[in-house]
Amino acid sequence: MMSVTPDTSLGKLLNLCLAAKADPSISKSAREFAVELFEDPSNIYSWTMDVIGSDANYTDAEWEALNEMKLDDTEAFVADFQSELESLELD
Repeated sequence: MMSVTPDTSLGKLLNLCLAAKADPSISKSAREFAVELFEDPSNIYSWTMDVIGSDANYTDAEWEALNEMKLDDTEAFVADFQSELESLELD
């Protein structure tokens, strides 16, 4: 994970997740969100809306992180994200 930089798709996604501070007492746990994304990455735009709304508190940091993801081309973002995940060495 040290090779993930903020300018990569994966880095931008992680930044959004860190900004969102999911509250499992209101919505899903971080693990449940991750499983949901991996099961259907093509649904990333709706997924991001669920994540930032998961604590019932929308912050400027969340909106900035979402804007940085540039999801106007979700297919390209997801392709980059998946490629970056596959290239990680987790050993």
